[in-house]
Amino acid sequence: MTFCLRIAGLCGLLWIILAPTASYGDEAAADLRIVVDVSRSMHKADPEHLRGAGIELLSRQMHAGQSAGIWAYSQLTQQLVTYGPSDGLWKQIAAIHGRNLSAHSRQANLPAGLEAATWDLDKSSRSPTHLVLFSNGRIDTGRTTLEHQNARQLLLNGWASKLRQARISVHTVAIGAAGDQDDMDLLKQISDLSGGLHKQVNELGELQDFLMDVVQLMQTSPQIQADDNGRFQIAPGASMMNVVWLADMLNMDESKRPALVQPDGTRLDRLTPLVNGRWVLSRDFEMVTLQNPQVGWWRLDGIHPRRLSVLGEIEIRVDGVSTPVIPTEESHALNRRI
Repeated sequence: MTFCLRIAGLCGLLWIILAPTASYGDEAAADLRIVVDVSRSMHKADPEHLRGAGIELLSRQMHAGQSAGIWAYSQLTQQLVTYGPSDGLWKQIAAIHGRNLSAHSRQANLPAGLEAATWDLDKSSRSPTHLVLFSNGRIDTGRTTLEHQNARQLLLNGWASKLRQARISVHTVAIGAAGDQDDMDLLKQISDLSGGLHKQVNELGELQDFLMDVVQLMQTSPQIQADDNGRFQIAPGASMMNVVWLADMLNMDESKRPALVQPDGTRLDRLTPLVNGRWVLSRDFEMVTLQNPQVGWWRLDGIHPRRLSVLGEIEIRVDGVSTPVIPTEESHALNRRI
């Protein structure tokens, strides 16, 4: 039996579906595969190093129970970060590799990179998998133009045609100014065939917004709506709260550092020792994860971010059974953009 809750907030209504625990367990196992182009042409097209910023933003928001891996391709494909549980060490390694991407060769063997990250494509059953591709869609295997065109068609008609059935959604990020239209179309076609998202980005804000949308699709935690003053409400039964805000952290006045004000009035900031969570500070975003947060109204103070995202895990007991909250498509869409 499915139950529905309606939570009223200052900015509207949040609909949340309560589903059986088994269904929740399947969705919670969704994993992440990141594939990044490290060819010389890609390096030239990405002078702001958006690929590294994107890798860190994605990897930091993975739950410890989810699996993830990172692959880089140019002439050859290498696994930058081993596929496995995305615990604290995995996230640190992912952030380091993301910040230190370097140009390898002129060639860009896109099919080999995608196939390496989906080695289990023919697996009969799997949990939902999300693959994020940072590329400009260029295929260059060092052969003739005709062979590159054939490789493109084989990628679409062979590999990409199996994605939906395998429950793999590919989200394509086309970085840099629009180049060869066939290359850009290829990325869009791959995402369309798999039911994924596609975006051409030229600056950090566009990339962050796109990747936050991808994160919402990946995570099963319900979206919590914040008002224009950065206030949001945590309901009874919340077992976890994850708050992310996007802003330029490096150029911020240290005396005006952001803080989370708890319902009891106490303030948490990046210097507060946390025994029930962690505080992550990056160049372009800040993230706080707390276990068993206080019930009531919270507030983000000291900053007016470009975007604020709040996710929470809630358990409600129905007839003596602990049942997690599963978000609907409507609740995914309630992410606040400022």
